Amino acid sequence: MIIKPAIVDPELSFTGTLFRLKPRKIKKLVQHHTGHPTWDIYDVHKYHVNGKGEYGIGYNWWIAFDGTIYQGRGWHIGAHCQEYNETTLGIGYQGDFSKQTMTDAQLMAGAALNRWLISQLTNLSVKDIVAHEDLIRIDCPGQHFRMSELKKAVQQSDAPN
Repeated sequence: MIIKPAIVDPELSFTGTLFRLKPRKIKKLVQHHTGHPTWDIYDVHKYHVNGKGEYGIGYNWWIAFDGTIYQGRGWHIGAHCQEYNETTLGIGYQGDFSKQTMTDAQLMAGAALNRWLISQLTNLSVKDIVAHEDLIRIDCPGQHFRMSELKKAVQQSDAPN
């Protein structure tokens, strides 16, 4: 049995109505970086409202440098990957991985979150963990995102003891 990781509710206020995702329609778990070296979840939330015109943070979940997992939109339709928002979940990570390296704490938290999401969405597997750039033309989550290590950590923790 996969245990749900601790997820902090940052009590974000959204400027519009969020609509529930249909779990059976979810096909991919999309990994992102914030693209800014220091922004926290509140900075990202403000930017998505004021800079992008969204209702609030577009990611479904967000992981800080210290490995804290925050709820963004949760199980509601995201605003993180144009044309794929109704069929994906977006996981954002603090930092700019075109210049910074993902922390070990983020890697472990990302593995725990992705593992749990896969356990909740039985049609998904580790092969469905993708980078934002795998779906659309963009440099995200950056060259220093530890994708192969993330997938390996998800797979290793699925192995029987």
